[in-house]
Amino acid sequence: MAEPREPKNVDYALGRIEAQLDTITRTLSEDRTSSAQYRTDIRRQLGDTSEKLGKLSGDLNSAKDDIAEIKPKVVSLEERALMSKGAANLAIVLAKFAHVLSAAIGGAIVLLLERWMHNR
Repeated sequence: MAEPREPKNVDYALGRIEAQLDTITRTLSEDRTSSAQYRTDIRRQLGDTSEKLGKLSGDLNSAKDDIAEIKPKVVSLEERALMSKGAANLAIVLAKFAHVLSAAIGGAIVLLLERWMHNR
């Protein structure tokens, strides 16, 4: 015949089961809390990232507008630089022409003085 179980062993087993149930319940609760905190942290990080991206987008748009504003000025400066280079080349050509002209005039004056002096 089977021996009847002693109530002490049953009480002990029930107590052990209840302790395990409490541990499982506590662990589950902690896991839920941890998961909720993790989700909250992720949402906060996403929000911060979204703010930073928005600010960066604004900075990029500002830089883009500045570049668009500067571009015509750069083109104008490049045109002025080309005009200055052309003017410098023209000045060099005119200076050479003036030098040759002054030499020709000086030579003509010398010839005229020589003839005048020789005719006297």
